[in-house]
Amino acid sequence: MSLSRRGTLKAFLAASPVLASTNALASVRDESQKPFSDLVERTIGDAAPGFAMAIVGSENTVEATRGWAVSPEADLAGAPMTADTRIHVASCSKPITSIALFHVLDERGLDETATLGALLPDRKLHGDIAVLTLAELLTHRSGLVSQASLDDLLQTSPVPPAQRSRQYDNVNFTLLRLVIEGLTGEAYEDRVRRTVLAPAGVTSGHTSAPADVIATSYRLGASTGGRPINFDFAAAAGPYGWYLTARELAQIAQAFSAGKITSLETRARILQREFGWDSNRTPAGVVHCHGGRWIGSGGVGAVSGIAIYPDGRGAGFVMNANSPLGGGDLLADIYSQTTPMIFSYSVPDSGEATIHLTRPVWADSVRFTLDGSPPTSGSSAYDGVIRVPTPGRLTAVAYRGGQPISSPLSHDLKVVRRG
Repeated sequence: MSLSRRGTLKAFLAASPVLASTNALASVRDESQKPFSDLVERTIGDAAPGFAMAIVGSENTVEATRGWAVSPEADLAGAPMTADTRIHVASCSKPITSIALFHVLDERGLDETATLGALLPDRKLHGDIAVLTLAELLTHRSGLVSQASLDDLLQTSPVPPAQRSRQYDNVNFTLLRLVIEGLTGEAYEDRVRRTVLAPAGVTSGHTSAPADVIATSYRLGASTGGRPINFDFAAAAGPYGWYLTARELAQIAQAFSAGKITSLETRARILQREFGWDSNRTPAGVVHCHGGRWIGSGGVGAVSGIAIYPDGRGAGFVMNANSPLGGGDLLADIYSQTTPMIFSYSVPDSGEATIHLTRPVWADSVRFTLDGSPPTSGSSAYDGVIRVPTPGRLTAVAYRGGQPISSPLSHDLKVVRRG
């Protein structure tokens, strides 16, 4: 990405008036903020009933929202999606747990090399679990996998060290929650509220279903048949339990980035070592982020994301539909806006694959081929949907002024013939 593009992007992200939409047509309160609204609209498309995104800086907040948190159907009046709509943020709870853990470690002069056996002396642990370090849990390299119960887990030998690789599993952050409670004597939720949420100005985070509006979750592309996300996740708060808003996710990320929760040195160690956070390396710089995805019965779900931008701003995103789109990756893409990404890929009963792509804001067009050949400025232009009747290989590149401005997206397409 050229310096001029980066400068333009930072310029409109830096504008201070709040932008928001409270209806399904994505209206904006302040026309000066319309470029940001358009950016998010083009990136996400129309596959979800509603979404909300917020970017919080030290002096200003920028928001973009669209659609419904609860679509009007049957006897429901409907409720618009806003940056303050509360939703289950699933695995975006993990970076919050990581921050809370290091706040405790800093207080006690400890670090990530401490072992579970040393930190949980009153717990009956399998010998191979007792020697696991916090760093191994934070990076999903413990060799542990979920078990039927916590007691079963604590007495199960993990994969031997020589055979371990990164294996993402919620159980790692379940154990980190035990460490936080064991070291402090406080309930996990109380500790997080006091040491993470409060410094970020967040006063209403929950791990049980809150009384205020909770977004209904839908299947991708549907605006009816949704189900509310209103479960009590208190027992699973460490890895995936929090109910938060897009604005609150952004506030937490920005406060952490600014050193309001931990020291700047600790913050740097957490992000560099990817302790509960991922690093998305974009042409515009490294975006530290994490995504959450909740999937319910009937294929309904929700997507969320939290990110720290290279300029120190915090970003949060929620969407009330089940999508393979990663919320953290989306926030990184919003910042850099270079490479197209697949937003949804489905094969309905007709057997014809349907593909939606994200749309980079700097692109005049996205050109694609379906035979694996490199797209040129004369290749087919993406117009909102790609329909594929036969197997092939999608290759897509963003163009501006007749020149490619992105790396190619490539994806093998499988089409199922039915009947």
